[in-house]
Amino acid sequence: MPGPVFARDGDLTLRTVERDDLEFLQRWQNAPELRDALGFTTPATADEVEQQYEQWTVEADQDLNVLVCLEHGDVPRGPLDPASDVPVEPIGNVALFDVEYDRGELAYWLVPDHHGMGYATRAVSMVLDHAFDTLALHKVVAKVFDYNDASQGLLESLGFTREGQFREHVFRFGEYHDEHHFGLLAREWRER
Repeated sequence: MPGPVFARDGDLTLRTVERDDLEFLQRWQNAPELRDALGFTTPATADEVEQQYEQWTVEADQDLNVLVCLEHGDVPRGPLDPASDVPVEPIGNVALFDVEYDRGELAYWLVPDHHGMGYATRAVSMVLDHAFDTLALHKVVAKVFDYNDASQGLLESLGFTREGQFREHVFRFGEYHDEHHFGLLAREWRER
């Protein structure tokens, strides 16, 4: 069961990743529908996902790794109450990692059944608000493979600028593909 609410936007919540969520993360990290977009080339074992979890919770200082969840039913309108009885469905993951000094890197994914519904845009927006308003970061970057048009579109819709590319950086689907690098400055986010 996903942990306490970290941020909320209507029926969409960002919740802490708990040990019970590792099976969900492993299943989707290994899923063919997502694996290539995420850049994974080998299957992740339960032990490997457990090690990732330990790094997130022990070694990360300002890094953020949250589950994207849908709440079904009436959403409480009071304070962010982690003990809510509202049924919660995890549908993805957003991470802000390698947070150092004044910048961090963004990564995100959603279960394919929830693509194209605006959930990723809302979830990433909540993380960007946290990055710029709470952590006072100056810049957030993201990397996307050239075959992931949806992710490139999401970043551009949020104001990210394509800053460069690593040519023929990854081998997928029998050929080499470029990796595009995007960046968003705090002032650009606030001006939106």
